[in-house]
Amino acid sequence: MRRLRAEHHVIEEGLAELEALLQPGRTEDAAQVRAGVERVVAGLEAHFAYEEEQLLPALG
Repeated sequence: MRRLRAEHHVIEEGLAELEALLQPGRTEDAAQVRAGVERVVAGLEAHFAYEEEQLLPALG
């Protein structure tokens, strides 16, 4: 559970960074925004895979 909580915190930070990139008036180019999106997506995919691996057997 500690790892899942820690991962949730990391995901929250990643989403906040992405939200900041998408704010009006920012000057990042599409490549920077795309890289931010890809980081968040990769983190979410890894987190969900771990959650499924750990939680499904416990719920099963």
